[in-house]
Amino acid sequence: MWLISYDSPETFAEGNAICWASPERKAMNLDPDEYLVHTDDCTVETVDLRL
Repeated sequence: MWLISYDSPETFAEGNAICWASPERKAMNLDPDEYLVHTDDCTVETVDLRL
């Protein structure tokens, strides 16, 4: 399980696409399809419970 925090003006999907398109990521020569059998993506948002 991976939990990722992301604080940026882009959406998480946009930031993820930028990451995977980066020269640094491409240089790692990793293809998730080679080692991930299944994924479930869930978005969790912070809720301020202070009254």
